[in-house]
Amino acid sequence: MNDSKRASDGPSRRHMIQRDERATEAVVEAVATAEGVDRDSLPALGANLDPDALDDLFASRTPSPVAGLVFTRTDEISNDLEVQFRYAGYHVTVTENYVLLE
Repeated sequence: MNDSKRASDGPSRRHMIQRDERATEAVVEAVATAEGVDRDSLPALGANLDPDALDDLFASRTPSPVAGLVFTRTDEISNDLEVQFRYAGYHVTVTENYVLLE
């Protein structure tokens, strides 16, 4: 895994969050898929933020009606809540509907 990734290194990657998926699970799954590695080989998400707080923040939201649908652009999806942080060399944006890696 390369910790020096930047948005200019390639296209953004998006992971749609499923109805039964916690925000932290979606972040780790998105990065593991982007890196082509097993989830267990990634650094602990807790080193960057409080995973329980992230999950609680999004769990308190009403489930989105777009979960499970496919969109071609993230700007087609309305989001009221957005959290951004760095994890495993990526700039991560978490919304109620998706995780975006840049």
